[in-house]
Amino acid sequence: MRLALADLQRAVQGHLLDGGSLRERLRAAVREPADLRWRLYSDAYRIRLVEGLKEAYPAFVNRLGDDTASTLLHDFVAATPSTHRSLRDYGADLATRLAGDAAFRKRPALRRCF
Repeated sequence: MRLALADLQRAVQGHLLDGGSLRERLRAAVREPADLRWRLYSDAYRIRLVEGLKEAYPAFVNRLGDDTASTLLHDFVAATPSTHRSLRDYGADLATRLAGDAAFRKRPALRRCF
């Protein structure tokens, strides 16, 4: 059974924002290997968010180092689904969200990066 495009788009958006499973819907909508294709798309979306946040907050990345900043930003993206059209709006509460992280709390100067 094929999905209507609008239904597939809603299902994809729901997965990207909420992390729900699309396995059966994808099998109905695309050729194999659907799981691999979906995983690549889903991972790339999250990586683009992290990379965009790193570009938006270079002082944060410079002070923490790329590896630590990337880890914190990946955690932020995983815990905070984007509901914004703008990356700036998405990252607006990044400092508040990161305040609970031990590595962030140990370096109060990081708050000035936002």
